[in-house]
Parts: sequence; structure tokens; C-alpha cells
Amino acid sequence: MKQIESGGISDCLADFFSRFGKSDELMEFAKVSKITVRRWRVDKIMPYGETLMRVGVFLELAGYRISELRETSHELYEIVKCMALDIVAPSAVSQELNMDPRRVYEYLRGAAMPSNERNAAFAAIVSAHKEALEAAWSQKRLALKPLSIDQASAQLETTNGSPDALIVNFATACAKVRELGKILLDGPVETRFAMRRKMCEGREPDLNCTWETLNLLLRERTKQ
Repeated sequence: MKQIESGGISDCLADFFSRFGKSDELMEFAKVSKITVRRWRVDKIMPYGETLMRVGVFLELAGYRISELRETSHELYEIVKCMALDIVAPSAVSQELNMDPRRVYEYLRGAAMPSNERNAAFAAIVSAHKEALEAAWSQKRLALKPLSIDQASAQLETTNGSPDALIVNFATACAKVRELGKILLDGPVETRFAMRRKMCEGREPDLNCTWETLNLLLRERTKQ
């Protein structure tokens, strides 16, 4: 199975199992039994509702980029983290906003989109627990470090720590971007519009983040 770092919860969960096998950490975070985790791993039976939310956040903590979380609003992403880390109970969110708790899970599935008013309400709850969220997130990431698939670490492992190999890999990636970019530029404008719409979606848009990384590399100056 080809390893991945981003995608839907189902694909990333399968990738996680292919890398690490059964996981007590996942079981504890999702608050399920070993039998349940085995069904996910062996029978490919997916969780749902609050459990699916917890699995998605666990995978984010492990370094994956989960599309159900990354392609939604920043406010929903943060409130989901609060609930999955037990900073705010789903029932408390539902009571405060006078909404069915299943609505949040519908948002994550893409079955509905939160309104601006609801996003603002999410933001207010998150703001009240900002420090607790940041601390809990950092602590849990540290605790799950043995299960991390951090891309930078993966790249260093791939190149065996060799700067020359890293540079060659980066040069190859740049050449591929130029090649594909030329194809896009020579093609219909609608394809470029579709590309920008797709790559500018989510909390951390791929196109914007790539541009920012290149800018940092280009602007860096050697100390004299």
C-alpha cells in the first residue's frame, strides 16, 4: 500500500494501520474497545458520529492532513479539536448553541455547511478555551510523537540525512512543478481557474502554503 500524508479519514486511517498496526493510543483517544479498533483495521468498518470526529483529530495529531477537517471552516476545525480533546463536551456545545449535536458531524461529512452566525458562535467558544486548547494540543502531539508521520522527518529519513539528496529531490520537485505549470498555462483558462479554486480551499490552502515556502527560501540571506 502506498503511504499517504493527506486525504479523507478512511484512507488516512488505513494508512495509519499500515504503518503502525493496532494502536492502544488510538483506542484510548477515540474511547472505544480493542474489538472496535480491530473492526476498523481488519474489516474496514468505519466509525461515525463523535467517534469519527475523534479519529479524525487523532490522525491530525499524528501528522495527517484530514480533508474533512482541512476543507471546512477554521472555526469548525477548532471547535472539533476542543471536543475531541475533551476541553468542551459536545453536549455543552449543543446546549449553548441550541442545536442537535449530530449537526456538527453533518458539517464534517460535508452534508451541510455552518452559517456565518454559527461559525461566529464556534469562535466564541474556542476563544474562551484558547489557552487550554493550545496546551492540550501540544501535550498530546508530544505524547503521540512515536506515531508521528511528520513530513519533514519523513523527508530526512528518505534522504538518510544527506543534504545533497535533499537538494536533488527538491530540484526534481521544482522541475515537475514547472512542467505541469507550463501545461496549465498552455491549456484552457477554465482549467487554471479550477486549479486555483481547488488548491485555495481549506484552512491551509496548498497553493498559498507552497508559495509562502518558496518565498521564505528565496528571501533568506546568508549571514555575512
